[in-house]
Amino acid sequence: RNRRPFGGPVASYLWWQVNNRPWALVLAGALLLWCAVMGITYMVVHRGGHAHQPGQLRQDVERILSWGTRVSGGMSRGHLKTRGLLLSRMVGLNAHLAHTPWRWRVELDSFDDTTVVGNLSFHNVIASLKRLSLRSLSRQGSSWVEVEPEGEIPRVVLAAHYDSKAFPHFEFVGATDSVVPVCMLMDIAANISAWISTLPPEQEARLPELQLIFFDGEEAFHEWSPTDSLYGSRHLAAAWEAQGKLKAIQLMVLLDLLGGPSPQFPVFPETPLKVYHNLQVLEAKILGEHSGRPRWFTGLRATEAVEDDHLPFQNRGVPALHIIPLPFPKVWHTRDDTLENLHWDVIHGLSSVLSIFLRDFLYEHPRPLPHPLGRPPEL
Repeated sequence: RNRRPFGGPVASYLWWQVNNRPWALVLAGALLLWCAVMGITYMVVHRGGHAHQPGQLRQDVERILSWGTRVSGGMSRGHLKTRGLLLSRMVGLNAHLAHTPWRWRVELDSFDDTTVVGNLSFHNVIASLKRLSLRSLSRQGSSWVEVEPEGEIPRVVLAAHYDSKAFPHFEFVGATDSVVPVCMLMDIAANISAWISTLPPEQEARLPELQLIFFDGEEAFHEWSPTDSLYGSRHLAAAWEAQGKLKAIQLMVLLDLLGGPSPQFPVFPETPLKVYHNLQVLEAKILGEHSGRPRWFTGLRATEAVEDDHLPFQNRGVPALHIIPLPFPKVWHTRDDTLENLHWDVIHGLSSVLSIFLRDFLYEHPRPLPHPLGRPPEL
């Protein structure tokens, strides 16, 4: 206890403080622990490849809901502002990918259609994560030209609609329908972008492309019917079929009505069973099989499909996974579908499960290249 330390007067002073003031030792230990935690946090956030930020997800939900309704056809300010947020946020994800050949390319699929309330304009937002061929234009490699790959590359599609239904007697903001699904897509995209940035070239080069579609015009203006609903998805599915772009879609995952308590996601008649089973396994692994909460992916079978944006694609042969709870949330199409009635434990948990699921699916369904792969790195 009274041994004199080496190191000169500074070390002697610190030794005296520890020996004569025990609280100094506790304070020093707490300071070292704080430094260690902050260092680990920095490495995880900036170098670990997992960009899941629950705070960002909630901020996006709150921001979109604060803009009010998002009725299609230029009928609401919230619709325009939400579309602008989607465009800027998806382009901004390229910051995760600056040192990789992957880039998000964002476009508007704009079109006019005849509706029960007249001729209106619709705007699907399409964000495609593509692996570009980079060719150096200088000896030092400081200048690059981006070359689009030739042909249709296999891709996975995630989708949700960003419009809200118009009700004559109250303002419907649609927190579960469909602000939360839209913001979950952006969160998942950030996770996957950060993960790709950690992969070595021999692994990232084999990944299929990822595409996010934010559909416009899912809601009916009057009563739901084959001609008054799904304006954006009907238009895009028909256009891509004519262009031969549907065959490259390995899987389409559509999110809708998410954010309520204890959701139950059934097996619909056309659900890819292996994909659904993988989600069941991941839910148990990530969130705990014996956590005391009801299972989300219950395995119960629905007798018929729920009409939604996946059907125009599924009816044309695209494998589709529809993640929508049955029964619908109690707040569905009511004035109570608001921020105050969201369940954030469900939202964050489901976003984590879907991020890991997508990582595994991308890794296990590579584009055709000659060299083999090992185990997928952690997200």
